[in-house]
Amino acid sequence: MVVATIQMMKTKSCRQLWLDYGFLTREMKKFISLAEWTILEDLERQRELLQKELGNRELDEFRETQEGRLLISEVLEDQKEVELRVGIMKRNVEQQRQRAGAYDGAGAVPIRVEREV
Repeated sequence: MVVATIQMMKTKSCRQLWLDYGFLTREMKKFISLAEWTILEDLERQRELLQKELGNRELDEFRETQEGRLLISEVLEDQKEVELRVGIMKRNVEQQRQRAGAYDGAGAVPIRVEREV
């Protein structure tokens, strides 16, 4: 599957690669949650393949067009939002882990409760 994808990318113009990259970045914004983490990782892998292909191109004429500059600007804004939301999610997970660890009894002093009979 990956080989077919790489071969298909080689036939696309830089414009189409950038449009695909923008699409994947917008999709990533939709799947930022623990429940969708595997989809988010897959989208990121696909973007990395596009980045690699764009990096292999001798000429990226699309970057210099008005449309290209606008798209890349939008992608960068979307990327910032993705990074911010992933950071927030990671902090929340870490806080939940720490809270859960607070109840595991490690280092806790046993409490003796006297009962009247």
